[in-house]
Amino acid sequence: MFAFAMVGIAATTSLAQEESSGDQASAGSVPIEQSIQSDDAAGGGRLTQDAAELFPQLATPDFGDQLSAGPDGFSDWQLTGASDDAAEADHGDAGSPAPKEAEPFRDGDYVVQWQAWIDAEPESDQAIAELVFRAVPDKGFHVYASSVTGEESSTAFALTDKSDMAVGAPNTKNEVVSKVLFEGLPPIRFHEGTVTWRLPVRISANSQTGTAELKGLITYQACTDTSCRQPVALEFVAPMKIDVAAKSAAAAGPIRLTSTAFGPAADQAASLNWVDKAIESEPVDAAAPVPSIDQPEDEYSFATMLFFAFIGGIILNVMPCVLPVVGLKVMSFVEQAGEDRKRVFMLNMVYALGILSVFALLAVLAVVAGLSWGEQFTFFPLKLGLTLVLFALALSYLGVWEIPVPGMASGKVSQDLQQREGYAGAFSKGIFATILATPCSGPLLGTIFGLSIFLSGPEKFLVMMTVGLGMAVPYLLIGLNPKLVAWLPKPGGWMETFKEFLAFLLLGTVAFFFAGFADDLKLPVFVSLIGVWFGCWIIGRVPNWETVQKRLFAWAGGLAAAAVIGIGSFVALAPVDDEMGWVPYSEARLQALHDEGRTVMLDFTASWCVNCKINSKFAIDTEKTRELVDELDAVPMLADWSDRNDQIKSKLAELRSNSIPLLVIFPGSDPAEPIILRDLVSQTSVLDALRKAGPSVDSQIAKGSGDTSRQLVTTR
Repeated sequence: MFAFAMVGIAATTSLAQEESSGDQASAGSVPIEQSIQSDDAAGGGRLTQDAAELFPQLATPDFGDQLSAGPDGFSDWQLTGASDDAAEADHGDAGSPAPKEAEPFRDGDYVVQWQAWIDAEPESDQAIAELVFRAVPDKGFHVYASSVTGEESSTAFALTDKSDMAVGAPNTKNEVVSKVLFEGLPPIRFHEGTVTWRLPVRISANSQTGTAELKGLITYQACTDTSCRQPVALEFVAPMKIDVAAKSAAAAGPIRLTSTAFGPAADQAASLNWVDKAIESEPVDAAAPVPSIDQPEDEYSFATMLFFAFIGGIILNVMPCVLPVVGLKVMSFVEQAGEDRKRVFMLNMVYALGILSVFALLAVLAVVAGLSWGEQFTFFPLKLGLTLVLFALALSYLGVWEIPVPGMASGKVSQDLQQREGYAGAFSKGIFATILATPCSGPLLGTIFGLSIFLSGPEKFLVMMTVGLGMAVPYLLIGLNPKLVAWLPKPGGWMETFKEFLAFLLLGTVAFFFAGFADDLKLPVFVSLIGVWFGCWIIGRVPNWETVQKRLFAWAGGLAAAAVIGIGSFVALAPVDDEMGWVPYSEARLQALHDEGRTVMLDFTASWCVNCKINSKFAIDTEKTRELVDELDAVPMLADWSDRNDQIKSKLAELRSNSIPLLVIFPGSDPAEPIILRDLVSQTSVLDALRKAGPSVDSQIAKGSGDTSRQLVTTR
């Protein structure tokens, strides 16, 4: 079964680095700004006033009674504080309005919108200009205070190319909110609502008159009062016109914002020493070293964290993510009825070892690599491999094929494997249960994992292993006293029906993971799932009682089929990097490029258009086309008709076309005579059309930019 995971991993090795820090959806929110209330009778920690205001329910005297009442005791108790939906929008002090050229930027569906521009009339007396960045969080969210050294829980700025200019640290007039949620831990520093940062720019000894491009990046994270989204990053390019003699600067164009991978950006933000001291003002909100806070004398805080980590681990066993595998374990309890107690205990011990082995690995990764709970699902190959394995497991429960592992087999024909749960099956179930638990933080664990970012390495390791022990302890207790599950029914036909029911729970988990893939990867992932289905069907055609030779032949054929389909889907259907630098189509932008004398290559495409994808892959978005576009100083523009767009439809009608694909090249010298390539095109025809259109020209040479319908040159 694990071989199917390798199919997805082999197919997507080239995508691993991009997705390792860009895929956000599947790991879910990362609770961080929460706190916990200690129970004095148990010797708990100290709740700060800030935390009590955020979580008043934790200050109730009967909190310990609610906790001891079991899962039902949580019915009227919410750790997450006020509902996000109830939060009022607070736009903060937005400052001066952004200029028209500062177009809003949003990373997909992320909850923060950015604007950026160059201010030639800076507020700082030491600067000739300022780079201005404005973050506008959605309702109920906030962003962290700024940093120039890449600290955790900060909005980190870094200049990667200053073009021989001097740049200072970001500063803001927006208020910084500082909250200490737990005594003994540093405060959380953030801005409520909109926040504007200014980075002063001045001439250095190496500055030269002309055009300069300042490049940099920003890592940021949006949070509510109870949870956080995954951190993301953006890159920016700020073109400026510099006059050294006049000591002045002006914008040479709008600041361009693009999304980028968080991991490499965070590494750069933490390692670059980019702030020029000569103009370094005292940043209003830059994350300065936090004064050390004395640890409480009773030192009960960490003990309280361990207590709640243990309780949270127990609760993980009833989280929706884990139920399909726990259901299998329940059936193994039924099968163990009447067996030797020593063997029953050993099977449960091995299951617990499977749980603890994964927690040990996660703890090491948390300490060594700084991975948070569930962050492994941001690595695309792992997420894809697990999705394929879960789908194959669901197909096994439905009888499509048989898993040759004692205790994991699912069909009626494998009675020899079904009679007794083996150690390999028990260990595998423990591993699966733990991996499936990681997308779910559950009650209490959001708080614990959030606060653990301030702990030392050994303390983080101990917290993580305590959660694992909490998850494993029910099975250890049942192994010691099997009478605890004596209420379960005797083995019978109901078990086969129950397994088939669990298959649909697993398919629901697959759907959950599938929804977390980026939209442009969902098609190749879906086709890969079909490949796994086909491979399992081939394997299932040869039952487990057949000869080894026949079974090996079936396995070879099934794995080969799944591999070919999976790898082929990513080769043919996966998105390619936008090295062309496509500009989104708008009629206003197109007319402006005409007026500037720019040659424009306008590609009408859509996600549902197969021929469009073929054109893009083999003729348009190719290295040869990119090189010629750069040589001609042309502008590639993309009209994406995936969804209804009246402006694109109107432009198609103007170009006397009612279908796509359609490639239109407007010569810079005379955009009124566009060159049109319809339907499927070849690499040669695209290159010939570009050469015929010629390079971009001076705006005074361009003519006829107002009407593109006078004469249409169609090329096949």
